[in-house]
Amino acid sequence: IVGLNSDSSIKRIKGNKRPINTLKDRLKVLSAIEYVDYIVVFNEDTPYKLIKSIKPDYLVKQQILIAQGFEMDIDQKFVDDFRGHAIEYRINAEDWERNFIPSVGTIETLEFPLGNGIRIDTHIYPGYKIPPFYDSMLAKLIVWGPNRNSAISRSKRALDEFKINGVKTVIGLHKHIVNDENFIRGRVYTKYLEEFIPRILNSK
Repeated sequence: IVGLNSDSSIKRIKGNKRPINTLKDRLKVLSAIEYVDYIVVFNEDTPYKLIKSIKPDYLVKQQILIAQGFEMDIDQKFVDDFRGHAIEYRINAEDWERNFIPSVGTIETLEFPLGNGIRIDTHIYPGYKIPPFYDSMLAKLIVWGPNRNSAISRSKRALDEFKINGVKTVIGLHKHIVNDENFIRGRVYTKYLEEFIPRILNSK
């Protein structure tokens, strides 16, 4: 397993714990990267995960090439070969019905969704205590499908199966969104949530 920090430095996180700092060591990792079973990217941003879902080539390899001053070995065909559609849902410990106020406490029970095209990135577990000092994000749910409609359909099932008890989360809001006709048809805009949430709350 290879970990890549946001500053493009590399270190092993399984096996030899010695940092890989020299150019020679980094190029060794670069040449072997296609044989790595799993890559962990620390401090990664959302686009990486979504792109990784629709294009399963090792983008980490391109990051290393750029960091070392080399040119990327991909071209327009790499973009043309994107497959499917991916959507990410950020699962925060917030009460979305009360202006997203943080919800601190202990996670009592927890159930993750499973199935084809479903990925969960998280650090939580039953009994985990959510502190009031940090980011309220508990998990990221990334759903892939052959097209947008299938990704939304899988999202509905995944969100229904995602259970976190003990604290308030935004899972309920995501469930409302994926069932909203405007979202399904891609008619979203900068004030979408600002207008959508009051409409949902008023309908209760």
